[in-house]
Order: sequence, then C-alpha cells, then structure tokens
Amino acid sequence: QRGRDYDVTASPRADWGTELHFTGTTPPLRSGLRTHLALEGLHQAGNAAIAIAIIDVLRDQGLKLPTVPTIAALASLECDGRIERYRLPDDVLAIVDAAHNEDSIGALCDAIRSRRGDRQVTIVFGTSRDKAADVMLGQLATVADQFLLTRFQGNPRFQETRELARLMPATHTDRTTVVDDPITACEQGLRQATPGGILVVCGSFFLAAETRGWLASLAGDSTR
Repeated sequence: QRGRDYDVTASPRADWGTELHFTGTTPPLRSGLRTHLALEGLHQAGNAAIAIAIIDVLRDQGLKLPTVPTIAALASLECDGRIERYRLPDDVLAIVDAAHNEDSIGALCDAIRSRRGDRQVTIVFGTSRDKAADVMLGQLATVADQFLLTRFQGNPRFQETRELARLMPATHTDRTTVVDDPITACEQGLRQATPGGILVVCGSFFLAAETRGWLASLAGDSTR
C-alpha cells in the first residue's frame, strides 16, 4: 500500500513522459529506484509504482522476473489514446485522450497544466450521453482557452452537440463552437490554434478512435 509499504514521487520529464522515484519501506520492496516512463501524466507514476511493488513481491516468492528488462518495459511502454502526443505543423502539440469521466479528465487537466506554459489551449470535446458531460466540461474549462464541441460518428451513444453546448460553463459560452463532424472540428481547431499552441481531443474512446488516424497522418514521422 502506498504510504505504508512504499512511496513514490514523480515529475514531468523535460520533453515528454514522467520521472519516477520509487522507495520501498517494507521488504521485499526495493528502495531508491529511479526510472522514467514514456507515459505522460503524474498519475501514471502511481500506476507504475503498483507494478513495481507487484514485481518485487513475485520475485521474492520465487518467480523469475529479471529486474532490468521489466523496468525497461515500464520506461518504453506507450498506450494509444492515453494522453497521446502528436507533433503538428507550426509547433502545435496535439493530445488525444480517451478520458471520459471525472477522474481521467482530472488527470488530463493536470497534464495540460504541467505542459501549457503560456500556450493557448484548444479543446475538441465529445462524449457519450451516459457520461457526466457537465462535470467534465467544468473541469476542462479551467485549462481551456476555447472549445469545439463535436460527436463521434460510428456509435449511436453520442451526446448531441446542442446538449453539450447547453452544458457549457458560462465563462466559455462565447468561446465555444459546435461542429458535428469530429475531423472537421479538429481542422477548425487547428486553424484557431496559435503557433506553438495545444490542441486536445478528449471525452470518449470513440472520439479518440475516430481522430487518431487523421492526426497521425498530419503529424507524419513526428507522432511521438
């Protein structure tokens, strides 16, 4: 248990990803492990720490798990659609995240804050109608300069964009555009984004699936 058997501290890496320091306080958990994660977001350090603790316990019970390859695996692990980065023309940073609830949107907002500096943030948002869109939009409004509300096309569970517009915080109603097609929304978001700005696509696994390929093709060889 974190805080009893081990502690973990983390910080963003200079370019992308997370620095992690794991300190076990209960044997057989190791102490003083420093590594990095390819995954962005300080919450990922907590997830990785659980994996490290499990590895140590399993090794202590006789399971042959080589230390270096397992730690290297954490350092190289990537996860499609989880705060996934695309480097676009004009130095625009695009992030696709399948976050679709309060906790995951909160983690995304923390990651945006750690990277934004003075950059403009444009958010393309669409979600399912059974999700707490009002809560998520309220969270995202704390980091967004402007919104484009959209919906995914390949599943009937989408939340209507007119309903999303009704749920927008009053602080952002005049900075919100409704675009039903997600690719068109991304295109418009990029036109609105300033050079060096951040474009975030989030709210649903379905939306992430429908936009990742287009963003990857736009990024070319600079997807990571």
